[in-house]
Amino acid sequence: MNLPINERVKSLRKAAGLSLDQAASRIGCSKAHLWDFEQGNSRNPTLRMVSGIAQCFGLSIAEFMNGADKPRLASETLAAMMSVSDAVEAAYRRGYADGKAARADD
Repeated sequence: MNLPINERVKSLRKAAGLSLDQAASRIGCSKAHLWDFEQGNSRNPTLRMVSGIAQCFGLSIAEFMNGADKPRLASETLAAMMSVSDAVEAAYRRGYADGKAARADD
């Protein structure tokens, strides 16, 4: 389930057992601003705030924005990278097999 960003922050904070004060301090904003954000009154967080939220909960910005509730394990990241690498290599080889390989000067 992909919660709205404000609800996700509140859920992550509560799951981590952090008070508003503790989370705000770690994120780098005021307690009032975090409360306002969690209530949905502040809908466009700055990149600095998003970065602080992600760091507070041990997530990358991409993981946080994509709805992750825990960081990816290194093995999961490696597996995803290998899958992409295999797909790129297969497409590259297919291009050569079809005689459609791109030249560097194209």
